[in-house]
Amino acid sequence: MKPKIGIIGGGAIGLFFAARLSLYADVTVFVRRTEQQVRLNAEGIKLGTDTYSVRSEVTGEQSFRHQDLLFVTVKSYQLAGLKAQLETFPKETPLAFLTNGIGHIEWLKELSAETILLGITSHGVVRRSDREVESSGSGETTLGIWCGSFDEGLKEYLTTLPDFPVSFSANIFKEIYRKLLINTAINPLTALLNVPNGSLLTNKEFHGLLLEVVREANRVLQVENGIEVVEEICRNTAFNWSSMAVDLLHKRKTEIDAIVLPVLKMLEEKELSAERLTMLYQLIKGKENENAKLDD
Repeated sequence: MKPKIGIIGGGAIGLFFAARLSLYADVTVFVRRTEQQVRLNAEGIKLGTDTYSVRSEVTGEQSFRHQDLLFVTVKSYQLAGLKAQLETFPKETPLAFLTNGIGHIEWLKELSAETILLGITSHGVVRRSDREVESSGSGETTLGIWCGSFDEGLKEYLTTLPDFPVSFSANIFKEIYRKLLINTAINPLTALLNVPNGSLLTNKEFHGLLLEVVREANRVLQVENGIEVVEEICRNTAFNWSSMAVDLLHKRKTEIDAIVLPVLKMLEEKELSAERLTMLYQLIKGKENENAKLDD
């Protein structure tokens, strides 16, 4: 019998996970808008040239509350408004958060869920419409238990899925800090410079800035071989645009508060300077404020 897996969030990662997991599980996608729900139920998810059939419900109005696992894939700043909806699921339902940054960790303590997983994913995905996503290459997902316990049978099931690599880490924060360093360095720079990731290597001036930001952030994140880790990502995703660059380009709110702000606070607590990151943070917030004015 297939496990029941819910996906909260109809963005790029949510639709990608729903499409791929629909081959192996009974998948329900919980979305915010009725328009998207109707379209997903009628047309499915288009990933590349393939179409995947899924069930979709509007979050908060769902009838399929009993899930074996619930992935939460919304933006970090959307989590606070999601608490009431998450509490409608049985507290025994494991929640797996695939959320950028670490700004949401304290907030998780407010939830009644007995088991909470934290996760990161390296899948590069772009959403083209309410039902269409494109993948820019292969990736993998790492999960770790933050609180509670996780069913060993479901764990084995997830880690043996063909063509969809999932692993479990006993030290998930090591993996999260690694990704946080990558996002802290790449996202604000590419967003402000309006360039794809690879330009941070090929442009001498941009590369110099990248190195300074990595060194500054890594004084608290302590990622082994931090510069090499970030440069490898820039090289492997040279033609990709970071999520923050895309958000800023489309005048959307970014996840700067979940990614860079926690690192700034960590540096402040240790009384370490954060000149580069402070400047990047202020510039992104300033751009957000200017974009908000245009919408008024």
